[in-house]
Amino acid sequence: MILLTSDWHLDDQPENEYRWHVFDEIEHVKDIELIIVAGDVANFKDRHTGTFVNRLVMELRRLKLPVVILRGNHDTPLTGVPYWEFLNNVPDLEFISKPIARGAQLFLPHEHDPAQAWAGIDFSLYDVIFMHQSADGADIGHGRRYKSRKGAVPMTVHKQLKIYSGDIHIPQEIGKITYIGAPHHVKYGDDHRCRMLVLNSTYDVEREIVLRPADKMIVEITSVADLQTVKAAKGDQVRLTMTLPAGQINTWQNRRVEIAAWARDKGVTLTSVEPVVMLTGTGQGIDSAIADQDEEVMRQFAESVGLDDALLTTGLDLIHEAKGAVQ
Repeated sequence: MILLTSDWHLDDQPENEYRWHVFDEIEHVKDIELIIVAGDVANFKDRHTGTFVNRLVMELRRLKLPVVILRGNHDTPLTGVPYWEFLNNVPDLEFISKPIARGAQLFLPHEHDPAQAWAGIDFSLYDVIFMHQSADGADIGHGRRYKSRKGAVPMTVHKQLKIYSGDIHIPQEIGKITYIGAPHHVKYGDDHRCRMLVLNSTYDVEREIVLRPADKMIVEITSVADLQTVKAAKGDQVRLTMTLPAGQINTWQNRRVEIAAWARDKGVTLTSVEPVVMLTGTGQGIDSAIADQDEEVMRQFAESVGLDDALLTTGLDLIHEAKGAVQ
């Protein structure tokens, strides 16, 4: 049996410690002989501390099973200098960075231009493909569908061929492609089913392992009483905004204390708490939750590409300077 998983997005940030529980989940799976991670085992490309790298290797080794890892877009170095290939020197670990065939199996790591990278591959020679690539039309969450600037995934397949892919975190099927899905939520507002798959000897799904990790929630309230309807559980992470009329901004500190007490009682972590002040008669709010929108976009970009703190700080400074110029 093969355990198939993907998109762990591991890093050493304290708020993302929950992602490391995937190793505990894997240890509980019985009757498997091989683990395949279909890309994005790490979150920050080649921007990793020595402590993180050592921990990752130790966690992979404690599984006591062969592990094959496909290079995902988040595993691809920014500099072009190979990084995770050193895993090939560790017993029972293999990192695949170029298309490679193993008998009836074909492994396709992430490519910026798959049409060019996969030109000449005869897909009819294989029974199963493991890859890390997004297909046009895939549900990527938050009301969006994936659309490639390079066009559709170039793949002419025969009826019996099975294709399993990472990169899309929401479990789904697009044509012949089965997206494995992430074993935990990665972004705030994610609400997809979290899972891993077990494949049998003919590469069919033998069983689905549904996981229930901590949620990363976006909560919007207009009063503290609204918190009673929030379905948060112990260990969840919450980004919270509270809308206040302009005349009640002087009550914010008291409301914030009440919100903190709710979080303690629930056992949830408040990663941010922001007021949104409503201007009388406009129906629009202004305050840090709105005014800091550009900074949030910058932080999300930095996380997605693995920018270090120095570059992130420079980007935030430029945003602040630009705002000052227009004000």
